Amino acid sequence: MLNKVIALAAIVIAAATLSCSSCGNITTSPDAQVIDSSFEVPKEQVVSGDTWEIILPPEWDKKNSDNSDIILLAADQSTETLVVMTKKKYDNSYDQFVLEALRNLRGDGVTLGEASNAIINNVSFTTAETVKDNLRMLMWVTVRNGFGYELSCGGPEANLESISDCQKIATSLKIR
Repeated sequence: MLNKVIALAAIVIAAATLSCSSCGNITTSPDAQVIDSSFEVPKEQVVSGDTWEIILPPEWDKKNSDNSDIILLAADQSTETLVVMTKKKYDNSYDQFVLEALRNLRGDGVTLGEASNAIINNVSFTTAETVKDNLRMLMWVTVRNGFGYELSCGGPEANLESISDCQKIATSLKIR
């Protein structure tokens, strides 16, 4: 099952890293939900890069990826849950990046839930839920300081624990 989760995550990553030349404009809602980012885990699970930081639960294991856009890949084998974060240079608008990510997902046969807005640690994100082949992924997308970021996390659709873990992980994300 974890291989299926990885396959869905690969589709989400591919969609986020493709460009969309005919994408129109979208607008984001000014009444974005502010998400509480307080949950405690041991310091050894703080993972960071030059412009970002995230906290993983203690039982999660970091993985390696050959894709240079992937800055974080981690999994919880016990719940078959995977988290993937990408970062790529992006000079267009926030709205354009979000639209490209969502349109590319639809082209890969992913069922896309309603997109909404959230603010996590003072950064605006567009969030969406995706489903394909009984796998559910949550995604958070933003643009900050010339880079597009996408955080995707999920696992088997019936596993509500994985969705809860994903939401906790996302609320810990800090982009500087």
